[in-house]
Amino acid sequence: MKNNNLAFKPLNAYPIKDLATFRKLILTFQILGLLIVIFLYPEISYTSRLIFLFGLTIATFLTLFLVPRVLKGDVYLIYISYMLFSIGSIMIYRLEPSLAIKQVIWMIVGTFAYFITYIILTKLSGWENRIKFYFALTFILFLITIIFGSVHGGAQNWIVIGPISIQPTEFSKILLAFLIASFYSNYDKISKIEFKNKKIGKYFLMASVYIFLGFLFLQAELGTAIIFFALLFLSQFVYDKDYKMLIANFILALVGAVVAYILFDHIKIRVSIWLNPWEDINNTGYQITQSLFRYRFWWLFWIWNRYG
Repeated sequence: MKNNNLAFKPLNAYPIKDLATFRKLILTFQILGLLIVIFLYPEISYTSRLIFLFGLTIATFLTLFLVPRVLKGDVYLIYISYMLFSIGSIMIYRLEPSLAIKQVIWMIVGTFAYFITYIILTKLSGWENRIKFYFALTFILFLITIIFGSVHGGAQNWIVIGPISIQPTEFSKILLAFLIASFYSNYDKISKIEFKNKKIGKYFLMASVYIFLGFLFLQAELGTAIIFFALLFLSQFVYDKDYKMLIANFILALVGAVVAYILFDHIKIRVSIWLNPWEDINNTGYQITQSLFRYRFWWLFWIWNRYG
């Protein structure tokens, strides 16, 4: 992907004063949230408090300070993502401090990886022409997961290397987005590919995604399968003029949902919970019922506040 094709806004489109205010608000939220947790849960060790407090705030400040000076894109998206990360980290810290510290460490690692990826993508060109590379790398990730993956929650989607657990399907989602972009960037050329005097190139993307969906079914990772299919369906709806493929894919999706329900017990449990979470309120239906309780509480609070 060439730099001159990127629809980036210049830095002066985002006043530094506004970004500084946004940055201060995020840091203020972090400090106040952490102080509340520290005072409400004094059993958490003093060392753990300091590591988490300084790790989260310093890492966030440095990142948000550098972002508008390095990136040329929509920096507010980064700011919002760090705000959401702060909320999640503080909630995790309240429940399990050790996990929250790991979360901050991975946030720092992910931030470095983000800047490195940004530099690579902007310095190198031709990303739109590497469709074979995206397909091959995604295929290899699925193959590795099938061979070496371990089962958690009914799905074979984790690679465990010592103390580190990796979910390759998360990387495959990014590669699929690149694959779709590359396919439609070269659609005119790819659609002309023939086999026995029949043009089959336009079916390359659909065939690729269905191969990946087959791997996901073997892994029983149907949540990611839904994302893959949704990306395929949405891209075909936007870019393709062949609505017969859309209809065919929709029918195949319905058939796949029924087959998944029949084959996988954890899908049956999830459907059962969705239909009636009260049947097992203290176990499988706990999260849904707690959400309903919270929703009802705030609804009643609004009624009381509005009408007395």
